Amino acid sequence: KLYRSGVALPDTLGKIFSALILNVIEQQQKETEEFQEYSDWSSVPDDIKESVLELGFFAFQMLIRKKIIFTEADLDEFEVATPARSLGLLVACDKEAMRSNAQWRFSHLAIQESLAARHVASCNLNAGDTAW
Repeated sequence: KLYRSGVALPDTLGKIFSALILNVIEQQQKETEEFQEYSDWSSVPDDIKESVLELGFFAFQMLIRKKIIFTEADLDEFEVATPARSLGLLVACDKEAMRSNAQWRFSHLAIQESLAARHVASCNLNAGDTAW
């Protein structure tokens, strides 16, 4: 759920996607019994933030290549680690996902675009550019 009691609704599209990504991560953790509710990105553990940034870089590279469906080889090429793969933001394109030739995609193109935008913003902020 994107709405939490006592918390204001996101007022921009970027904040809505950030809340959605946090929600997906929380839902995935519920399935693995590691559930923790995050009020915002500042409360997210550093390892999860790193995994999201890793997926952001991958999402950006796949958009540059005009790929919304990718393989294990693509994930390996960009060294997307297992923790990033298991955040719940990637979904299998078929039920045979455990095969080595499995195809994957982000749960929605907007998620891929949002993660890519987060990557670009973090690159600009790391470079000292305050335009973002």
